[in-house]
Amino acid sequence: MFFGARRLAPERAQVAPHTRLMSSDERFNLRRRLAVGMVCDGVDHGRWPNAVPWRKGTHHPQNLCALPNALAIGSVAPMAAQERVLKSVCVYCGSQDGRDPAYAEAARAMGDALADRSIRLVYGGGRIGMMGQVADRVLARGGEVVGVIPEKLMRAEVAHDGLTTMHVTTSMHERKAMMADLADGFVTLPGGLGTLEELFETWTWGQLQYHDKPMGLLNVNGYYDGLLGFLDHATADGYVRAQHRTMLQVDTDPATLLAKLS
Repeated sequence: MFFGARRLAPERAQVAPHTRLMSSDERFNLRRRLAVGMVCDGVDHGRWPNAVPWRKGTHHPQNLCALPNALAIGSVAPMAAQERVLKSVCVYCGSQDGRDPAYAEAARAMGDALADRSIRLVYGGGRIGMMGQVADRVLARGGEVVGVIPEKLMRAEVAHDGLTTMHVTTSMHERKAMMADLADGFVTLPGGLGTLEELFETWTWGQLQYHDKPMGLLNVNGYYDGLLGFLDHATADGYVRAQHRTMLQVDTDPATLLAKLS
């Protein structure tokens, strides 16, 4: 449970020197922002005067633990296109490379595209699979990489030990909220169940106006053709509104996809 999560004792948290566990104050503030539903654009939490506090009889704080600082629906006008500047992008992708070598190559190409544009990579902090491919490529090109990983996965020794910054959280809920909070946009590469869950959760947050950040899908070698076809079917049958379907930008080229998000 989010609010009942247990923190590792310092002697058990084996982290590299550059890795930073959230301080108690940071952990408290993150939970407080998630609990009260602070109006926020994901960057500056103090800039919005019309915070919406949690009140008894409304949503319980624990039900908000997976949301990135709940935004009052309709309280913030959409950002004008010319104001959109991507300084950091959260990348969702698999912890496996997949059978087709094109997938790993696409992850490296995304790393190149991010580094070429001086865009900070925010991702799940792993060193294996597609996650490791994109992170290593950004680092090799001199870019900045921020990882966010739960303590459980740190203990499983799948964390990357060479990142610019590593945040360690107590739960998956905290992890996803922090990743969303640190990013100006989202890109999904090929991946499995976890990747799909992250894509659809972030998309749902956008649909419900909890954020106004661009979202993109890199469709490598037709990997997502079936999913895109299903989404079109769901739209045609009235379960997905057309304006929500078009929120997800799709392309086969990393550079072109990032341009669509800008």
